Amino acid sequence: MKSNEYRLTTDLTVSQIKQKVQSVMAKADIGPVNSTVLDERADLEFLAQRKGLAGHAAIQFYVFDRGALREVHIVALGDAGLSRAWGGVKNTLSLSKSTQWAEQVRDALN
Repeated sequence: MKSNEYRLTTDLTVSQIKQKVQSVMAKADIGPVNSTVLDERADLEFLAQRKGLAGHAAIQFYVFDRGALREVHIVALGDAGLSRAWGGVKNTLSLSKSTQWAEQVRDALN
């Protein structure tokens, strides 16, 4: 599994972050993170997935409350090219689609 990670710091509250992210992820399936890529538990964390004809997109989302600021980690997930070829485009995660989606979420928080 390949990934691209985006990190940002914001003075938005966890609740405000949640509202902004929900608008970008309106049609996503939201669930718990099955395995974390980070060493500590976040104050807010979830896995968001979208299905498409040319592959699926998935991002892991983490918010850490650091007092006056919140640290946000957005991890775009995708299968390697060989996995996509072997498993079929419809049944795999597209890193490019996941990355585009992660960038939309990041931009909504800036």
